[in-house]
Amino acid sequence: MKRSYEITSWIEDLTNGGVVDVIIYDGDCPFCDDFSKYVELKKNLDRQLILVNARELTSEVLAILKRNKLDVNEGMVGIFSGEIYYGGEIIRYTANLDTLKPSFWYIVEQIVNYLPLWGLSYFVMTLVRRLVLMLLRKKQL
Repeated sequence: MKRSYEITSWIEDLTNGGVVDVIIYDGDCPFCDDFSKYVELKKNLDRQLILVNARELTSEVLAILKRNKLDVNEGMVGIFSGEIYYGGEIIRYTANLDTLKPSFWYIVEQIVNYLPLWGLSYFVMTLVRRLVLMLLRKKQL
């Protein structure tokens, strides 16, 4: 993904120059929250992982993300080893980390690795997320 100077500078600050990994997620979304904690458990211990609730970010930071086509309403943002992963790309990336078995997210990762229709599957997951947030009476970001 091509990055603007604005997002590159922000990522450098957030990740301490690429030393730590970051997941930006919607803390009010139960799926996002659960997945973030799952990744934290399975992440290799050689790098620190910071979980950032997007609802605690300033409107300026959310605007930077949106200007760079990283809308947290459409998918989580992951920064691993200085590279940006977005939406379903994060699940694909984490599928290659040391795996904890079995869990809901482990099953999702297996689907990611073996189904050619992953893009459609992720689209359906984002629709379900919106429905759940609506039922929980939570606003989108």
